[in-house]
Amino acid sequence: MKHIYKIIIIAFIFFASCFGVFKLMQNNEIYQHTLGKISSNYISNGDERYNAKISYLEITNENILHWDVVWYHNISKYGYVLKQWEHSEAFFPLFPFIWHLTTLSPVGICCLNFLMFCIGLIIFASIFKMNKIFYFIFSLPMIVIFIIPYTEATFFLCGSLVIYGFLKNHYWLYFIAMILLAMTRNSFALILPALFATEILFLIQHHNFLLSLKRFTFSSLPLIIGTVLVSIIQLLYGSKSFFGFTHAQSYWRHYLSFPDLRNINDWSHESFGMNLPTLILCLMLIFYLIVVLLYHFKILKYKSVSLFNLNSGNKQDYLLVVSIFCCIAAFLGVMFFQHGCLNGLSRYVLATPYFFIFLILSNKKYINITPKYRLTGFLIFIFSILFLFYIISYGNFGFAYLGGLILLLFMGLWLFADFYQHWLYKTIICINFTINVIWTTYMFNILLSNGWIFT
Repeated sequence: MKHIYKIIIIAFIFFASCFGVFKLMQNNEIYQHTLGKISSNYISNGDERYNAKISYLEITNENILHWDVVWYHNISKYGYVLKQWEHSEAFFPLFPFIWHLTTLSPVGICCLNFLMFCIGLIIFASIFKMNKIFYFIFSLPMIVIFIIPYTEATFFLCGSLVIYGFLKNHYWLYFIAMILLAMTRNSFALILPALFATEILFLIQHHNFLLSLKRFTFSSLPLIIGTVLVSIIQLLYGSKSFFGFTHAQSYWRHYLSFPDLRNINDWSHESFGMNLPTLILCLMLIFYLIVVLLYHFKILKYKSVSLFNLNSGNKQDYLLVVSIFCCIAAFLGVMFFQHGCLNGLSRYVLATPYFFIFLILSNKKYINITPKYRLTGFLIFIFSILFLFYIISYGNFGFAYLGGLILLLFMGLWLFADFYQHWLYKTIICINFTINVIWTTYMFNILLSNGWIFT
């Protein structure tokens, strides 16, 4: 139980710190003499947005109702009123249904979202005990997405229940949680290909087609059922298509196309700063799977094979591969459906249960690699980001890129988690945690200002 109490204490400190910092930054004099010296906030004037050195806004229900929050709020109150909001099918029903049942205000649902995220973390902690990852998990720059009225917190909680049911051999829990997961976001287009790709990878290893077929059928069945239930709900509200949630994506111009690599862009510097490291991370995951295949076919040989030796009979290895394929699927979805725009990449990859699973399970794989080689890999990661930043030329470096720096420190803490007892490691955790508290308040204020940078 101690590890659960630690999660609760860390979560409380983070939430209380964010609230305290936010209140301080609402005081214009304090803001101008602190954060205002190095940053600016968004001001929205209709469709135009610009930056100015003004203090944080008040946290009110009206200020929270911007961007996708409006869609979820309307669905929670009125259902899918397709004649008035014809593209609302793009938003899945479970989160707005929870909002409807609780009758909470937008401010209240923010608190509930953070609570659901923390419950998901507690479920993870109950599975993996106090993995070193949990000590610095609140220095991930995407924590804000688990607070605002979006689906991420619900998705994370359902995902944690899926993983718990899978690892504890409770198929009934896995089945129910996977149905709920599929009713939260379009998981069918993401997790189903990941499950299929995982079975193909392990089929190459064990050559047991019937085993792969059986495992894929049982793992994907609740995902399919959940997606069908979403379609039925939307059809009852008057949807013109069984797959209305996919057709609705055309409203945001999301359709299959080859990415314009000459025009890589984003919605804002804040988003770009976090998306660029995420892009490099996804490319490194693809490279890792290629090396796994080369190792399997004995084209490459290593003295230490624990990192590349994946056993299909080991549930944690299986889950690790699924999580990697999920991250890659999210990456490919952004690259091939947004025409070179990176917006949302870090949200769809980092603010997910499968990324957390990747962090925890991969930690056990690379821990035997000497620090010298890990440092080399980390430096390659950093220089790749700097190189892309240079050739894309997306504005000058400033406070707006702080999320990217926090993410770099986060990945460094993950890569050297076995040094968690060292004073320098603990110092970096505290520094990154503090910076991320400021960053989270800054990002939350962007939503209040109607300058939100994520779809």
